Amino acid sequence: MEWASHNDNTYEFCDRSAQDKIVHVRYVLNDWFSRYPTAECEELKSRFKVSFNDALYELFLHELFLKQGFEITVHPNVPNATTHPDFLISKNNTEIYVEAKVSTGKTSNEKALDNMTNTVYDAINTICSPNFSFKLNSLQLKTNRQPAIKSLKQFIENQLQQYDPDIVERQICSIDYYLPLLPSIIYDDDNIHIALSLIPRPKEKRNNSEIRETIAIYPCEQVYSEENNIKTALKKKATKYGNLDKPYIVCINSIQGVKVSDFDAMGAVLGSLQYLYPATNAHDGFFGNRNKYQHTRVSAVLITNMVLGSHCNPNYWFFKHPAAHREVDFDLFDLGYYQVESNRICKHEGLSVGDILSVSTEEYL
Repeated sequence: MEWASHNDNTYEFCDRSAQDKIVHVRYVLNDWFSRYPTAECEELKSRFKVSFNDALYELFLHELFLKQGFEITVHPNVPNATTHPDFLISKNNTEIYVEAKVSTGKTSNEKALDNMTNTVYDAINTICSPNFSFKLNSLQLKTNRQPAIKSLKQFIENQLQQYDPDIVERQICSIDYYLPLLPSIIYDDDNIHIALSLIPRPKEKRNNSEIRETIAIYPCEQVYSEENNIKTALKKKATKYGNLDKPYIVCINSIQGVKVSDFDAMGAVLGSLQYLYPATNAHDGFFGNRNKYQHTRVSAVLITNMVLGSHCNPNYWFFKHPAAHREVDFDLFDLGYYQVESNRICKHEGLSVGDILSVSTEEYL
C-alpha cells in the first residue's frame, strides 16, 4: 500500500492513490467540484496543485453555503477596491460578502524549516533497516542549509550493522521499562544533529521489503494555543476591503496541527477566559467589548478546524458581531451561532456541518 511522504504534494497523492480511503475523499471532492462555477473551475484546480489547503477550504465553504440554499458568486467586485472577496452569497434578497483564510500559525521561515525537516524525515524513512525501526529522539537543524542526506543515510546504515536484533530484543525484554536503554545512534555535522534509538522489529516483519517506513516514534512537538493565531488571521482580513456596502463574514480555518478548542475560538473572538469566580472573558478578543467594540466592519466570524479527512464534518464556531456596522440575519443559516446578549454569551443551536453537507462523517485519513 502506498503512503504519502512528509513532503508529498497533497494534490498529486490524492490524484494517484488507489487506497479506499483516498478514493472516497477524491469522490467527495470531485462531487463538490462539480457544483463549483464552471468559469472558475480551472483557476481553482490550478491552486489545488500549489496551495492545497487554501483551495480545499474555499471549495468546502462553497459547498457549505450552497447546501444552505445560498446562491454564490465567486470573486465578486466590491466598491472602491481592486481586490475581490472570495464569495458573494445571497438568499432571500440578502447579499453577504465572504472571505476565507487558512491559518497555520507559521511564518514563511517556519514553513521553510518544516519542509527541510520533512525532507530529513523522508530520507530516514528510506534507510535500509530490515531489523530495526527507529525512535527519533531529536532532530536539530543548525543552519538554513539542506543537510547532506546521502552522508546521513550512509552513516546510519553503517551503524546498524553493529547491532543484532535478537540480542537487543532479549535485553529489553529482561527489564520492565526499556525505552531509555534502547541502543542509540547519533549523527552530527555542521548542519544537523540527530539522535535516534533502535527498536527491534517483530521477527515476522524482519527482512520484509514491503515495509518502507523506519521511523516508528517521532519527536514530541510543542503544542501552542490557537487563540492568538486565529486573532492575527482575523485582523489581517478585517479591513482588507474598506467600508463595504454589504455585510461581511470572515471565515478562518485553523490547521496548525492541533485541534482547536472552545477556549481557542471563544478567546480569539470574544476574549480570553479569565479564571475568576464567576468565570468571565477578558476584553482582548477580536470583537472588543461593549465599552469599545472593534472591527465593526466584520458582521460575523466563522472559525473551522477542517483538514482533509475531517472535511465532511469539522468542528465550527460561528459568532455574530454585537455591534456590526451591517448586521447579518442569522436565520438565513442552518449553522448554530454565538451571540452576546446583555453582556452574556448565548449559544443558538444549529445543525452540524455533516448534517448540512449530507456526507458520511467517517474519518478517512
